[in-house]
Amino acid sequence: MEASETEFTRTDDINRLKDVLVSQILHDLDLSTLAAEDRSQAMIDLMFEKFRGLRASLPQETRNSFFHDVINEVLGFGILQPLLDDPAVTTIMVNGKDAIFVEKNGQLSQTDIHFQSNEELTRLIYRNLDRLGLHLDPNNPTLDARIQNDARLNLILPPIAVEAPILTIQKFTRCHSSMQDLIDAEVLNEKLAAFIHACVVSHLNILITGLEGTGKTALLNAAASLIPADERIVTIEEVPELNLPQKNVLRMETRLSQLEVNSSTTNPGDLIRLALRMRPDRLIMGNLRGSECLALLQAMNSGSQGTLATLHASSATDAIARLETLCLLTGLNLPENVIHEQIASAVDLIIHLARLKNGSSRIITVTEISGMEADDVVLTDIFHFEQTGIDSNGKILGELRPTGIRPLFTSRLEANGFKFSEGEFGASLLNLLHNSR
Repeated sequence: MEASETEFTRTDDINRLKDVLVSQILHDLDLSTLAAEDRSQAMIDLMFEKFRGLRASLPQETRNSFFHDVINEVLGFGILQPLLDDPAVTTIMVNGKDAIFVEKNGQLSQTDIHFQSNEELTRLIYRNLDRLGLHLDPNNPTLDARIQNDARLNLILPPIAVEAPILTIQKFTRCHSSMQDLIDAEVLNEKLAAFIHACVVSHLNILITGLEGTGKTALLNAAASLIPADERIVTIEEVPELNLPQKNVLRMETRLSQLEVNSSTTNPGDLIRLALRMRPDRLIMGNLRGSECLALLQAMNSGSQGTLATLHASSATDAIARLETLCLLTGLNLPENVIHEQIASAVDLIIHLARLKNGSSRIITVTEISGMEADDVVLTDIFHFEQTGIDSNGKILGELRPTGIRPLFTSRLEANGFKFSEGEFGASLLNLLHNSR
């Protein structure tokens, strides 16, 4: 006589059933013997076979979600998988079983999902490491690896993580911002966009600065998109976000998966030196974080003109201090005046973004590096944002206005076909009429 089925209706019982089914599938499913395109179907077939063997019955309203959860546990990141599948979520941050945060549409918030225990979270982590062919060194329980083609996984496990495993998944989102998009979003106005266009075409070395979430990458993408189509571009990014329209673009990434680190150069400074051997017309650096800063300054001083890079800084003045600090990370113990000379001769322009009190991002200063005075780098503001008020909806009113100071590199812009009218730098001068090239 065939045994009758047991119906599972209580949430705790359903969760235990799921754990048993997942355990049986993992025991019998050998993904290494299957082609990537066959794994999902093989797993689904085995799931239903094992489920029938358990003689279990589920209410109709829970069946689909139950099987979907099992699939996510075996072939994905379990309860985190819906967050990975949500295109609006850019970062998932797990600070233990009860603290799961996401960045969505630029805003950070805590979710209402949680693991039953830190042990469950740890099991999920190791299950995915096995699935992805990644390994943790017991003597250094940290990992930074690229998973699939669209995300980076960062893990910190005890004892380095004091209270619970820390897991961060950053999804790669290609940036599609154009200069017109930034004008529409009021990040800058048309006059400044025309000025930046002239600077990019004229091969000025430009540093884009701002704090986290101010839109540095969006502006970098928009500015780099203005590079003439016949130029050869090399990009170096920690997270591949730039999406440039030009055809001759070579993309490099500073960190690769754990499986690839022994066969490839991943140090950003080494990649800069490697890029220079590719005969680039332009070098685009996604984010300056460490000792590669000195390598980039030396590249710009050695003839790599038209370089664009971003830097985390709170102002143009802070950017100089940050550059100096990053250069010192090389361990070369360079004198301060030598570093300042490298910066002053390499960088032409600093474009600084900030997030205003109402949450909107704006360019608030455009600053020329105009040389050295004694041992200090001289900064000259060309544009600055002037707030004029706040409307009834809390929107900050104001505009980017020229300071009236004519930049020293004006002759370089004019030599590239950008003609300026006579008079004060500003409304009359910024009639940038670009002769057809």
